[in-house]
Amino acid sequence: MNRIILLLLPLLASFANAADPKPPKDGEYTFKITHVAHEPSAAVRFPHSPIPDKVYKPAKEEKALSIRITKKGKEILILPQGVSGNLEKTNANGQVYQLSEGLFAGGRLTLDHTKKGVIATYTIFGSGLPVISSVRGSVSHVDKKAEQDADKQAVRPTASGQ
Repeated sequence: MNRIILLLLPLLASFANAADPKPPKDGEYTFKITHVAHEPSAAVRFPHSPIPDKVYKPAKEEKALSIRITKKGKEILILPQGVSGNLEKTNANGQVYQLSEGLFAGGRLTLDHTKKGVIATYTIFGSGLPVISSVRGSVSHVDKKAEQDADKQAVRPTASGQ
């Protein structure tokens, strides 16, 4: 019995030290898509089933979406599609948002907090197929003040046109 407890102590300590990720701060974020799921419906039976990592392949072209988080991390809007939803749950890895507006059969956006940063997975559910599409990539906060400062410092033409 003591041997079992000694074996479990490191595991229990890791759970005790694991901090729940904080909800993301309200603001604007950029979601840079780096991976696309290849035939995700062949890999899952139900929309909410996890899609295996092996299904995701590197994206052939760079694409980015804008994410706006509001109401203290409880609501999300994905642009330019205008897809929105609400925080469903926060777990040890991050947040899960249910997307209920702007998609015919709904969808999900997960934000996984890793040592390398925040990784998003945006999945669109289907009607007749469990999943139509799913993409993954990095998420970074857009610093609006830094953008405004850069705009102010940008070279502007003078009155003489030079």
